[in-house]
Amino acid sequence: MKVLHRRSTKRVAAFTTALATAAFVVQLAAPAAFAAAPANVKSFFPVHGAAAADTQFANDDTGVTQMAVLSDLGDGVDSTAHLTAVSKAGATGPPVVTGATLVQWYWCTAGTVPPVCPNANLIGADTTATSALQTPGYTGGSIDDAWSIAWDIPASLDGLTKDIVVEGCNATPDATFSNCTHDSVPTLLDDSGTGNNPQTSSGEITSPANGSALSDSATLTLTASTSPELTAVGFGFDPNSGAGDDDNAYGSEDVDSFGGSTDSGVYNDLTPNTTTATAKTWSATVPGTDTPNNDEQALTLWSDNGDMNFTGTGGAAPGGVASFVCGAPCTSATVGGLAFDRHYEVLEPGVPGEALQARLKKSSDVTADATCLTGPSSIFAAAASTVNLTGCVFDAFGTAVGSEGVFWSLVNVPATGGGSFTGSPQLVTDTSGHATANVTSTAASGGSSTTITFCIDHDKNAVCDAGATKTATFTITWSAAAVTHARSISLRLKDALVARGRVTVTDGFAACADSVPVKVQRRVSGHWKTVKKTTTSAAGAYRAHLRNKHGRYRSLAPAVIKGTDTCSRAVSPTRRH
Repeated sequence: MKVLHRRSTKRVAAFTTALATAAFVVQLAAPAAFAAAPANVKSFFPVHGAAAADTQFANDDTGVTQMAVLSDLGDGVDSTAHLTAVSKAGATGPPVVTGATLVQWYWCTAGTVPPVCPNANLIGADTTATSALQTPGYTGGSIDDAWSIAWDIPASLDGLTKDIVVEGCNATPDATFSNCTHDSVPTLLDDSGTGNNPQTSSGEITSPANGSALSDSATLTLTASTSPELTAVGFGFDPNSGAGDDDNAYGSEDVDSFGGSTDSGVYNDLTPNTTTATAKTWSATVPGTDTPNNDEQALTLWSDNGDMNFTGTGGAAPGGVASFVCGAPCTSATVGGLAFDRHYEVLEPGVPGEALQARLKKSSDVTADATCLTGPSSIFAAAASTVNLTGCVFDAFGTAVGSEGVFWSLVNVPATGGGSFTGSPQLVTDTSGHATANVTSTAASGGSSTTITFCIDHDKNAVCDAGATKTATFTITWSAAAVTHARSISLRLKDALVARGRVTVTDGFAACADSVPVKVQRRVSGHWKTVKKTTTSAAGAYRAHLRNKHGRYRSLAPAVIKGTDTCSRAVSPTRRH
């Protein structure tokens, strides 16, 4: 269900609030658009449990990680809290699915949503969804659109619990938000610039980006940046299944229910990669054998004061979460824990850099679109002409694969006609993943067709690799070669007044003289004016009666097409009457 894969950029809410506020003011002045509301939208972080109660706990090793606390303490990337959401992608059907084109976030009094919750409480908006590319072998859950913003929490909200409301809208919201769908999460807020110390710890997943398509069979590297007081972090996957399904009514509150060398779902880093006075960076490696397979996933970054060593190597290590605002649930030595960031990812079949998809188009179409998706896969071409083709090789995720072996072949119907390769087709892709070939036909090939096959040949043994996506074809139907026939036309003026003449074809192609149009013209005020139209006989002769006026005359045989042949334009010498 997904189109193009692109990486999302975090937008600071101060900027997006201004844009969204302007859009809100415009929509109040306009009549209702009566647009359908999106099928669904869910807050992905912060996130609530199935009970939709106040600040919630995830089922990590001790079942106490807070999933609905936001802090904007500096994490080495920025000083903002990170909010993410997902919505069901739109589809033209069947069935038709209405998707969101805009997602807005609000902070609201408990139990209220826009428009009751005022526009002054708008946090910000994301106007561009991040849509994970669907690989050829993916058969998991329907891929959602991912959204995100960054929020500098106001000092006035420090230490308060407010509903974070996500509004997914189909176009700019109308006055009643009838074209929007919402989701609310009660969330505890901590502004790092005010209030008591210690400020609540913070962190951000720096890779992979929210809404990415990831390989489910290759090693993954997960990276993050956090505030400096943390001493360990955990990365955890949660699958799209059971009570934690991100498509259910309340989203998924899990952080660690899939994968890991002990199937705990946790990938810990007990030693930071870098340490400064203001931040620490972290990473974890997930082997291909442990990655979740062929499905949507939630990737959560968190830390706690309990045992961060769930994958079974080394001693138990507390994360050292600091927080005044959320108290014992975040700071207790035995039960405290806090989630910092959460991304929507899709784990899909395919290995980055491994050739999986072959495509074949005209070279001119590939020049215009290097993805090789634009342009026809069959054309008509004149006999005795040359067609330039470009084959393209990509991995499962749409990345071009260079230095890959490929193979070309062609079949003509009938076997005695059609085209042949001009020169030698390229058998190894260039750095753009492209290889070219030229196909030329003879003048006698009109009415025949040529089907060219382009395929991945990794072993370079002149045999196409197995797999439907690894082969592409292109068909050329050859038309009879176009020929232009030169003509001449004569004119005689007789009596009062008859114009006579003949159309003659230089090379004797009779069809260009048989029943072709002729215009007799008179010079008037410096221009040639048609005074009579007629048609030649089978032998090319014509005769036309004109009004008896003195002046200069000529005959014109306009260019005409006869089948695949062109009969050229012809003009007679000028005659005076």
